[in-house]
Amino acid sequence: MLLQSVIKVYVKACHKRKSIIELFVKILAVTQLYFVILFFHGFKYY
Repeated sequence: MLLQSVIKVYVKACHKRKSIIELFVKILAVTQLYFVILFFHGFKYY
């Protein structure tokens, strides 16, 4: 996947900045959770 390769490059670029990586992971997790909720919300109506 393109997203995984972008994440790998991002992790390599910010290898010494673990707090930024943790923040990025949290944002990614929240975004995935939002899309899951949005998917199930839309699935109810369609």
